[in-house]
Amino acid sequence: MSKVLVATTAERGVALVNLFSAMGVSAEAVPVMSYMGPENPEEIKIQVENIDCKDHVIFVSPQSVKSFKSFVKNLKTRNIYAVGPGTAEFIKNNFNKTDHEITYPKEPGLINSAGLWDLIKNKVWKDQKVFIIRGGEGNNFLAEKLVEQGADLIFLDLYRRQCALENRQLLWAAVLAGDDLKLVVLTSLEMIQCFFDLLEKKTLPEDLVFTSPSEAANTYLRSKGIREIILLNSMNNFLIADQVKIFLEEINSEKWEVGNRE
Repeated sequence: MSKVLVATTAERGVALVNLFSAMGVSAEAVPVMSYMGPENPEEIKIQVENIDCKDHVIFVSPQSVKSFKSFVKNLKTRNIYAVGPGTAEFIKNNFNKTDHEITYPKEPGLINSAGLWDLIKNKVWKDQKVFIIRGGEGNNFLAEKLVEQGADLIFLDLYRRQCALENRQLLWAAVLAGDDLKLVVLTSLEMIQCFFDLLEKKTLPEDLVFTSPSEAANTYLRSKGIREIILLNSMNNFLIADQVKIFLEEINSEKWEVGNRE
């Protein structure tokens, strides 16, 4: 049976492996990235506590919700946004919110920053205070659009990412164990970079396929000698699992060709 290695964060890895298992796909998770708190927690806490009920708060990931919850117990604002259903679900569970209290994209193919912007672009943003809850760089698309509309934009970097160096041996074992491994699921350029940092100079199995979230990630993978790449259509776990299942069906039916990225 073709096997999948999920090399993401621990939380996403568990979620994807569970989805794959329900689909009858053999999968293993080895976290290549972990999270740590911000460098300036006292300053961040003051900013988070001062968010007003009229302010706008945009969560970019489940981790952004978890990190926010570590600073405050309640989410006071009435203007809550998420980039997708997974993040929205975390908001509901952590802050006792209902679905109609959160604005987020739900249609497949639009579960991203662009999809969220389509939903909120007609609001009056001039002089509105908007907090984007994230971990380091990213989400520049939303930021640029909001600034263009005159919003008072504030990034709150509530967590930092780091390579999970403690999992190096686990990764080596998962990648080099046998011939059944066909696909490595990676969902960000940072995770891809951590994967190769942890791998060091170990030789990968021939014709191993990688997922990629972007053209920039494609370029990095090609620089590492990876020929077969699947460009992900979405960062939603359910849609990632569906796309991987289709790929494995093509592998098993011998329809897959080198260079095919659909």
